[in-house]
Amino acid sequence: MPEGKETVKIHFAPEAAKQIPDLYTEMVQARKTSIEEMHRAVDRAMRVGEIKVSFYEKLVLLAGGSFALSLTLLGLLGRGSPHAAAITAVRVLYVAWGSLLLCIFFSWLHNWYRTSAADRLSTLAAVRAQIHENDAYALIFHKLGSIFKGAEITEWPDIDLNKILSVISDHMKKQADESAKNLDEYRAAVTAVSKTADRLGNLAMGSIFLGFLLLLVFAIENARLLT
Repeated sequence: MPEGKETVKIHFAPEAAKQIPDLYTEMVQARKTSIEEMHRAVDRAMRVGEIKVSFYEKLVLLAGGSFALSLTLLGLLGRGSPHAAAITAVRVLYVAWGSLLLCIFFSWLHNWYRTSAADRLSTLAAVRAQIHENDAYALIFHKLGSIFKGAEITEWPDIDLNKILSVISDHMKKQADESAKNLDEYRAAVTAVSKTADRLGNLAMGSIFLGFLLLLVFAIENARLLT
């Protein structure tokens, strides 16, 4: 026996000893399941978020390219062109530019909120996994208490293993319940940020649609200059 350590003898029914390996396997499986659940939720959220962020990144490029192209075209029409004074619906073009710039701005905001939502969802998944793990451990310690019910420790006969394990089980259950109380707050925060991102995305889509529509109006109004 290593120096500074002592052994104790625990007396309990032989049938109970056969259940301990199964409980250990159950504890390991509970830990593995909670981690896998968290990873699945996070991976799913990240994939969806990446698809949406990528879409609005392309929308930014489309809006920026359209703005630059129309600005260049207007410059070419007005530079030394006899048709410069005949250009009409310029205010429509200005509004179209404003819409394209708003699309870029809303798309950037959308991506920022979407990334924030993914981060919050990762936290939510971790909390849910922790609740699942604590509930599983509470049940396992409760079962251990039943196994060691009536067991005696030779050196400390006054210690009740069943009571100690029941206290641990109750503590794990309490931890799970406290985390569950905060779960609704985390879920509400994720929902709020996601809805804000959706609204910003809709504004970006509406802005670029309006911008293209006004550019089309400008082009139709000045189509005669191309002849």
